[in-house]
Amino acid sequence: ILFSISRTLLFSIVLSFVFLLLSFIDNKKQLNKILGGLVGLLLLIYSASYLDSLSTPLSVFLSRFTSANEQEGGLNGVFLDRFLGGLINGLIHSSDSDKSFFVYGIVYGTNFAYKLLNNVEVLFLVDES
Repeated sequence: ILFSISRTLLFSIVLSFVFLLLSFIDNKKQLNKILGGLVGLLLLIYSASYLDSLSTPLSVFLSRFTSANEQEGGLNGVFLDRFLGGLINGLIHSSDSDKSFFVYGIVYGTNFAYKLLNNVEVLFLVDES
């Protein structure tokens, strides 16, 4: 994470750990083992942050994290607008056109499926949302 300087990678890993914990919420014995392992991992990361080889990447990552959050409007701008905004807007505006997600599905966005459905070649039929 430190060497990639990617906030999305950090968010993905944190989200994976959250869902890992949620998957073991009924099994208290396994949940305690995972929480113990997570605490051990956090202690290892904390102690590794004092190594000279990781101090520079850590400071660069934290600097990037804070400056990007300030420019994008904090958590609201980063998470709600950038992450969930594309997903929600894609579903909301999907019903506005003949290229509806609910009619053809996600595969309609591929050039191959469009060619099969319409017997023509088109590049970049729909956008990412």
